[in-house]
Amino acid sequence: MNKVTLETDRLYVRSLVSADITQDYVDWLNDPEVNRFLESRFSRATFADVEQYVQSVSQDDDSYFLGISLKSDQKHNGNIKLDAIGHYHRRGIIGLMLGDKQEWGKGYATEAIRVLIWALSS
Repeated sequence: MNKVTLETDRLYVRSLVSADITQDYVDWLNDPEVNRFLESRFSRATFADVEQYVQSVSQDDDSYFLGISLKSDQKHNGNIKLDAIGHYHRRGIIGLMLGDKQEWGKGYATEAIRVLIWALSS
């Protein structure tokens, strides 16, 4: 996947970099409240698992796996993924995780989905 940087009034939605793989990220994946709708909820994540997953999915040309950061602090707060892209029918599966529970309920997920869909449809 090529490097991607999308921007909204409040967010950067961009390709993940190795600096985004932190203990906080691993902890989100292991938090039952955060991961309750994720496939990863069935196994315990380690730092090495997350590194390997980010590297493998970033090399997949049929998906976009992007980090979500607030412009105010540029801290990685979650991810959005568009996967199983069917280019002919212009369809895919969106997955989203906001790990920082302090940021829940503020519309960031909706904002990230909108900018991703807008960017891919233009």
